[in-house]
Amino acid sequence: MTGHESSSGQWSKWSSWTQCDRICDGGQQYRERICEGGEGEWRQCIGHGREVRLCNQQSCEGEWSCWGEFSQCSVTCGVGLKWRRRNCVSSKPGGHYSIPCTGRDYDESQCIMAACVNTSSNSAYGWDQWSEWSPCTAEGNNLQQRHRSCL
Repeated sequence: MTGHESSSGQWSKWSSWTQCDRICDGGQQYRERICEGGEGEWRQCIGHGREVRLCNQQSCEGEWSCWGEFSQCSVTCGVGLKWRRRNCVSSKPGGHYSIPCTGRDYDESQCIMAACVNTSSNSAYGWDQWSEWSPCTAEGNNLQQRHRSCL
């Protein structure tokens, strides 16, 4: 052979699969092999030297940020409510998610302040009945409120 003729070669073993190029919403990974053996520069092997397969086909789900700080209590005396929020964020490169976060972005908790006191007679007050819940509207972030008065 002159070194420019082709000779029959054999494939090496496949390499390991590469890491998937995406963490979700479908990526690819590949592995390779080399045509070896025979004499001369040109080796000929039947088949392909690279295989590609799909990986991480699951949809990208958003993840919750940490909860924000609680608001101030809704009352200055007695029992009220405080609330906090969090955001749905993406861990995916590009900053978007294909499935929204599961759960609520809004949390509320009861807060208990000092008892309401009548400053003129120094006697403790009581509570009126709770009002009806306010209507639920999309503009208000789907929040409802109700109130009661310190008597």
